[in-house]
Amino acid sequence: MSKNIFNRKIPSLLAVVVIIIGIIITTFLVKEGSSLLTRAGPGSEPKNIHITNISDTSFTVTYTTSDSVNGTITMSTDPNVLDEIVLDDRDQLSQEINKYSTHTISANNLKPNTKYYFSITSSSKTILNNESPFEITTGPEIDIAPLSQGPITGKVVNPDGTAPQDGIVLVKINDAETLSSYLKNDGNYTVTINTLRNSALTDYYPLDAGTQVNIEIYSSSLKSQIRVSANQISPVPLTALSSNYDLSENTQSQPVKSSRSASFRDLIFPTSSRPRR
Repeated sequence: MSKNIFNRKIPSLLAVVVIIIGIIITTFLVKEGSSLLTRAGPGSEPKNIHITNISDTSFTVTYTTSDSVNGTITMSTDPNVLDEIVLDDRDQLSQEINKYSTHTISANNLKPNTKYYFSITSSSKTILNNESPFEITTGPEIDIAPLSQGPITGKVVNPDGTAPQDGIVLVKINDAETLSSYLKNDGNYTVTINTLRNSALTDYYPLDAGTQVNIEIYSSSLKSQIRVSANQISPVPLTALSSNYDLSENTQSQPVKSSRSASFRDLIFPTSSRPRR
């Protein structure tokens, strides 16, 4: 009798042990899975989304992500059928998708006065605007030649003086559309303004020497804001990321085209406070 009882208890004890081990393993995996999702999810979430460079035939979408990820937009004139994929500007020539933490994607060869819809694909996630596609309407054709004003040029460096790997430049001017471009590998940037339009997109927007130009630069997790007047845009003085600059008050009397960019040393140590050797 005792032997039979013993034989019956062994399977029961094994079952209990197996169940306990299963619970422990399942709990561990659930916690690890939640942790992985928490770490991986937010890194590809688009931030600082802007629609820029709107003309009668094109527009640009810019945004940033915490991690370097693939980024494209999918667009159409039909909000229910988004089927045209547009690559990052830096990938359109090679047609090879690369990973960036700052994204600038331009749709070209569009129709004037036409509404377009798009979604953002960041890594493997589709991003909508409150569960609906983003919308943008192209401007009308302008039947005059573009303006003769030259581009905005400049250079930005990291706080340690090195060149940022990638970045976005936004240009904001009162009563005008927002423009954008991307940083080159050496930190230089160029933003074309001869086709800058007014905020209604109906005409070109000329700058005069006193026009305030606000520049925002995003690179990785760093951001800088620079305010200059229009006579200081060719080039904009050298600036360092994570710092903000208001250079317009001291540049109103300078020539429209500056002869050289200020050095990094000049920005960190102005002449009056430069340390003596």
